[in-house]
Amino acid sequence: MNMSGLVNNIKKLALANHLTIEDVGKSSGVGEKVIYRWDRIPPKIATLKKVGDYLGVDYRLLLPPEDEKTKGMI
Repeated sequence: MNMSGLVNNIKKLALANHLTIEDVGKSSGVGEKVIYRWDRIPPKIATLKKVGDYLGVDYRLLLPPEDEKTKGMI
């Protein structure tokens, strides 16, 4: 699964809320390093929900758009 857009989506939402990835990681209980790892390793939905909850959005809005190769993998 290509998750390269996930961290970028989180960064954009964080910046819109005047936050850094470090802020999001600490406050959501996930950790900054874990979030950055999501470019390579897909997160568990429960973990992604923590970040979405902290940012005030549904976790699905954090996910990159599906393409034909990844459709239906989540």
